[in-house]
Amino acid sequence: MKKQKSPTVGYILAFFLGILGIHLFYYRKYIRGALYLLFSWTYVPMVLGWIDMFFIKRWTNELNNNVIGQRSKTSPKNPVDVNEKNLVTQRPEAEDIAPFKNQGDTETIEMPTEKPNSLSMIKDAFTFYSEKDIVLPKYIHLNTPIDIKASIDKLKKPKNNRYEKSGIVFEVSISSSHQSFIRDSLKHSQTRGIETKEVPFQSYWPTFEHLDKKQRKWYFYWREQALKGHYLDVDLSYIFIFVYELINYSFNINAAFNVSMLVRLNEAYIERHPKLNKYLNGWIADMLFELNERELANEFVEESYNTSVPRLYTLIQENQDSLESISITYWKPYIKNYRETEFFSKNKNKIYKSFKESIPSLKKLYEKEGKGLLAEWFEIKNEREVRYLYSGAVLGREYHDTHVQVEKVYATEDLTKVVSNLFRLAENVVRSENNEKRNIKVDESILPEDMKEVMVKSRFKTVKKRDKRIKGSKIPVPQKEEQTAEKEVKRNEIQFDWDEISQKDKELNLIKDKIEAKEANDQITGEDISVSPISGAENDQNKKVADASNAQSPKVDNQQGEKRSFSADVIEVGEDYDGLVEALSSSQQEFLSLIKVGEIRKAKASEFAKQNGKMLGVFLSEINEIAMEHIDDTLLEEKDDKVIIIEDYEEVIDMVRSVLIEN
Repeated sequence: MKKQKSPTVGYILAFFLGILGIHLFYYRKYIRGALYLLFSWTYVPMVLGWIDMFFIKRWTNELNNNVIGQRSKTSPKNPVDVNEKNLVTQRPEAEDIAPFKNQGDTETIEMPTEKPNSLSMIKDAFTFYSEKDIVLPKYIHLNTPIDIKASIDKLKKPKNNRYEKSGIVFEVSISSSHQSFIRDSLKHSQTRGIETKEVPFQSYWPTFEHLDKKQRKWYFYWREQALKGHYLDVDLSYIFIFVYELINYSFNINAAFNVSMLVRLNEAYIERHPKLNKYLNGWIADMLFELNERELANEFVEESYNTSVPRLYTLIQENQDSLESISITYWKPYIKNYRETEFFSKNKNKIYKSFKESIPSLKKLYEKEGKGLLAEWFEIKNEREVRYLYSGAVLGREYHDTHVQVEKVYATEDLTKVVSNLFRLAENVVRSENNEKRNIKVDESILPEDMKEVMVKSRFKTVKKRDKRIKGSKIPVPQKEEQTAEKEVKRNEIQFDWDEISQKDKELNLIKDKIEAKEANDQITGEDISVSPISGAENDQNKKVADASNAQSPKVDNQQGEKRSFSADVIEVGEDYDGLVEALSSSQQEFLSLIKVGEIRKAKASEFAKQNGKMLGVFLSEINEIAMEHIDDTLLEEKDDKVIIIEDYEEVIDMVRSVLIEN
């Protein structure tokens, strides 16, 4: 049995026999001791021996810790023979091992407990940790792959590159900081801790190199206590170092032990360090994927990683009974081929509301046809993707990424078509509410048959009927007064909003004046209308006839005439494509006829405009000004390297071509 080293002996040997390197042989540094002995005639080793006295204490602690670790492997057959007093002094922190409950599993695992007697204290002093007690039954079957073992063995004995130049041989070893961490971990895998005071430690990607002497001493003590089931309060960076040791297989080569210890750490510190759970779940899953244990790995994989789902799909799934509450923000990506009009800019909130309120109605119509929104609008596919292992971890051993099955949800083409046309239909409904004369194009064949009627009805619901009951009174009302009251109630049932009537009357008069002014203008500017002078007598006679006819026509007929002119104006002005085509010049008509499939290349359009002595921008502006006068909207717009016609007015092109053919 190897005895522990005494620092006193080391100091004496270094001071008196340092020139011969005897103190180095005492601390098993044989090569260095041989060099001191070889060059003892120079007296330099004597000075070096005195300098070594500063390191005696550290060498003593390292050797003594290694002796205890080696004894824990051999497990002496008769531990009672050991001096009990010395062992208790060396391990003052030894205490009973408390039961440990695995909160993640249904099983309860208790580590063995004994009464505080001399035998248990001796056993605890010689036992670093019990691997058998740490491994969870769920992972006991896990075995370490051969390639991981080979990678660790390769790092234990790094290969040096040899270079020779002018008879001098150079040996160079190249390693990364992550590989250096594994070597440090292998070196300290059996290092035990001594009870000490905690030292704060915060670092990104912490390794042994970031620890000073006091921090390293605390780390080894905390690690040993964690291995025995005592999870002390500790900074997160200390935990990460131990986690890196486990996923690198450098602290223990057994896969079952490493996975089990990570699970125990995760459950022990999940409340004290919530951030740790995010990292450990992913790394535990990576270890299990690497071991080809996919079912176990999926228990630690977040559902959002295994599935790629559009936000709209989730919202529809969660709000089946309140689809109108889904924000328009999540619908906008699926609204295609829509150009914001001036009407939309002024009434966007009403249009958004009308659109969102139409979704529940659409769902009901789909259900009548035996369809569902999610089934019609989305499709689910299983795809294979590469999972990149150990993201953000300090990993120095060799490993390979793996393939995983990911469930992805894609939006179908029907979703885009239905939502786009439903949004257009919602705008038309709002236009009808505002007495707008023109509607935008909607492909209603894509929507259910009764969709438009349902939307219109839902926008004009009777919220509450008027209460026609008469409140009673304490004094009896005479019979005559009751009859009078009944008549007054009947009169009150029909009421006229005279302010609204007068407003409508003004609007009708304005429209009538516009039509009369337009007709008068057409008579003056018409080329094939000849104007003959009228004598004063004939003019007076015409006035008398006109006055007589006006006097004979009743007021009711006049009002009906105004209503007819209003309805005619709605029909005529609402789609005044004929007036637009007639107002265009021959060059403008010829330009529109060149547009094919709704567009024309900008280079070709510029060349045509130059032939007519104008810049392209000016030429297009003139056409759009005429369009604004007749259809209250622009007709053409520039997009990238093309000039396109607004989709709603593509039939104007056909009308222009017909006029050119007739001419």
